[in-house]
Amino acid sequence: MIPTASAKAPIVVTGPEDVVTRHISYADLNLVSPAGERTLNLRVRAGVRSLCSEATRADNSAWQSSENAKCENLAFGEARPQIGRAVQRARDLAFTGTSSLGAEAIMIALPE
Repeated sequence: MIPTASAKAPIVVTGPEDVVTRHISYADLNLVSPAGERTLNLRVRAGVRSLCSEATRADNSAWQSSENAKCENLAFGEARPQIGRAVQRARDLAFTGTSSLGAEAIMIALPE
């Protein structure tokens, strides 16, 4: 059986009030498994959609849809390295019992 990596304590992130943020938890996921990694990606994508909808105040106009798409690409680009580090840390811990990577939460943020 492969051990899973999980967060031991909640991580609180604070920032300026005019920044829209999303914190995506993965404490309950086994990121060593492909299913766990897939679930994390789905959670992040949902967080990105929610974040960008709020940040761009999407109203379904063509211009707004274009801005929302740009926002989603930017936000997921910000999240992608964090996902990679979370998965690598889980693998390190599962296979060696240690990791040089610190525990992180996946956090995406954009100015409002």
